[in-house]
Amino acid sequence: MSDKKFRRINPSLGHTPSFGPIPVGQLFPIGISIGVSYLVFELLLGGGLTWVALFALWGSASW
Repeated sequence: MSDKKFRRINPSLGHTPSFGPIPVGQLFPIGISIGVSYLVFELLLGGGLTWVALFALWGSASW
């Protein structure tokens, strides 16, 4: 038998799944971080969406 080179049909084989640039394994923790930030800073403290966004980004980055 001769050595045949195999052509790769699906280029994403062997890669981890992702939702855009975010790995799928991080979607749940990021969602929790956004939800807790909204609950604390918008509903309980009334701080506004700027504080929610800042602390959601901080929580997502530190996870």
